[in-house]
Formats: sequence, structure tokens, C-alpha cells
Amino acid sequence: MQTFHTPSDNKHYITNAQDSIESIDLDELRSFYADDHFVREALGAHIDSKSETRTICSFTVRQSHCNAQGAIMGGVLYTLGDFTASVADHSEGTVSATVDSSMQFLAPPKGAHIIATATTERSGRTMAFYHISIDDEQGTHIATGSYTYIHRKRSATNHA
Repeated sequence: MQTFHTPSDNKHYITNAQDSIESIDLDELRSFYADDHFVREALGAHIDSKSETRTICSFTVRQSHCNAQGAIMGGVLYTLGDFTASVADHSEGTVSATVDSSMQFLAPPKGAHIIATATTERSGRTMAFYHISIDDEQGTHIATGSYTYIHRKRSATNHA
């Protein structure tokens, strides 16, 4: 599978082995997550790209993300992983929630720009499984994790 982004129309295109093309409108996806105030304001995370099997989100470390020793807090990395898996799991007509997750912290970042990549391990009718890899812009592998989501149909009373 090959992906490419055309900035002029702000769509991320995915081509697969059958040469079919699927379009994911990044503006629509970003609009959906605009009300996620914690991720947007406290974390400052951005949705960089999304395909059927891979999603990338990132943020730049700020002083508010660090503990008293000046190191980035593990919860910040966990939140980025959860957000990236949520974006990967996003589909119209369903709502999802994290039911299980784990993260292993491997090394402190050397750079200030943190990038999370979610890879879809399996996505079914009621559950989905994602592997998360978190790195900095210098290539330091900071953390790895797994997230499991449950799917529910969206109802008129469920706006999430």
C-alpha cells in the first residue's frame, strides 16, 4: 500500500495493490476532533495523516508537558498514543472507547517534536486492536504500546 498527500486539496489518498484509490478528507477528520479540548489545548496534538492501516499524530513538547525533573511525563505520551489510536479507529456511524491499553517507555526523547504512529492490527465489527510506536523527529524510539477499542453504533442521544 502506498500513501501520498496532495496539499492543494487537503486529502490523504491511499492506493493499494488493486490500484483503487480511497480518499480521507483530513479537514473533516480534524473537524470531528476539534471538540477534543484536552488533546488540542493541553497536549497540542495534530492529526498528520490517516490511511486504512496507519495513522500519524504529533505534537511539540512544551514546559507544561514536563515533570519537576524536566522530563516529559509518561501520561503525556500515553495520551498521544490513545489519541492516535482513536483517530485510527474513527469511522462514520460508530463511536468507540478504549477498553484496554498498555505502554512501555523505552527512552527519553532527544528532540522536541513527538510523533505517534498507530498501525491497525485488526479491526472488526465490535473491536479493534492497534499498535502504537512513539518516536521523536531525531528517530529516538521513545515508547511502544497497544490499545484495544470497542465499537458501538452511534445513536441520536450519543454525540461522541
